[in-house]
Amino acid sequence: MSALGFIDSIRQWEGLKTWMYRDKIGYVTTGLGNLLHNVDEAQALPWRAVPWRGVPWRDDLDQPVTAAAELATPDEVRVAFDRVASSPYLNQSTGEARPALSYRDLTDIRLTEQAAVEIATRRLEREFLPGIRKLYPAFDTFTPAVKGALVYIAWNTGVHGLANFDDLHRAIDARDWPRAARCCHLAKARDKVNDWLIAQFAAGAKMGDEVA
Repeated sequence: MSALGFIDSIRQWEGLKTWMYRDKIGYVTTGLGNLLHNVDEAQALPWRAVPWRGVPWRDDLDQPVTAAAELATPDEVRVAFDRVASSPYLNQSTGEARPALSYRDLTDIRLTEQAAVEIATRRLEREFLPGIRKLYPAFDTFTPAVKGALVYIAWNTGVHGLANFDDLHRAIDARDWPRAARCCHLAKARDKVNDWLIAQFAAGAKMGDEVA
């Protein structure tokens, strides 16, 4: 399975945001959950100026930006990053993280949807999949469901985070998929996400230990 083959499940649970926002932990993020550690990382991305730049209010803020829009300048990206990074990420009333949509109107630069997918695909190819294969040398023999679950856990926690799932690692090494299904819980994920992860590892048991 190619890196692009994992994008659908990531998009299913992460969604695709073309603007910068702060995630549930408070980190500036964009696209398919692509963390931006600093301004330099933000400036490395192909941001586009929204067509309604300079207009105080528009009713089409949810319309996607296309590659025909002009590229944002590094200074514009810096301003956008700083504005999002300095915006409170917790709802003062509930104490919960603000939804990504609440950050959309703070900035007037966007990624195209294609660019967001390409960024995620490159990170999978260059960072996540090589790292997962080091942890699990037999990764490419696992069922698509198991591979998808491992990729999603790594996407959420980083490869280093996946490496800390000791019980899961032992279960996978033993090809004990029912046990793996009990050891894959993501602490900060929604119940639906964890239910999906359980189902993916359970499917490993149903389909056999390995596939060619």
